[in-house]
Amino acid sequence: MKKTILTLITLFYANAYCQTKNDCNYKISRDDFEKSTSYSYKTKPLAYGLTYDIFTVKKENYDYSFMIFSLMGVSECVSKSDSSLSIMFEDNEILKKEYTGSINCGTSIISFIFSKEDLKLIASKKIKKIRVTFQRDRNFEILEKRYEKFKENVNCLLELL
Repeated sequence: MKKTILTLITLFYANAYCQTKNDCNYKISRDDFEKSTSYSYKTKPLAYGLTYDIFTVKKENYDYSFMIFSLMGVSECVSKSDSSLSIMFEDNEILKKEYTGSINCGTSIISFIFSKEDLKLIASKKIKKIRVTFQRDRNFEILEKRYEKFKENVNCLLELL
């Protein structure tokens, strides 16, 4: 009887521990040509009309992370001169990322590279809203339920850097 009770208590605490730990269920891809490994969460909703993909790529000499934002129902040109991402935190601090890729017309997708420090900032502060700019500004209010998963995903990939 004592063994049964002890076993049940052990299972209860093990289950409680597993539920509090982040579920880092990212997809892992290896590229033998580039000698790199990428970890990703693909196409997750963040707000009405806005989804994201997030990646961390590890190579022999360096690691980097980037996010791809997709706007639903949009087809415009993305260029260096007028495309950006602004993340406003609850304390009104703004993290702004300029688009550095090539001109791409007829798209609804834009990507940005994030440093480890950028990801730490995103993980440590609550996001109030996101502005994605192609040829004009679009503001997105972050859905609370989706925000928690977004933050969890950022934390999981941050642990890899």
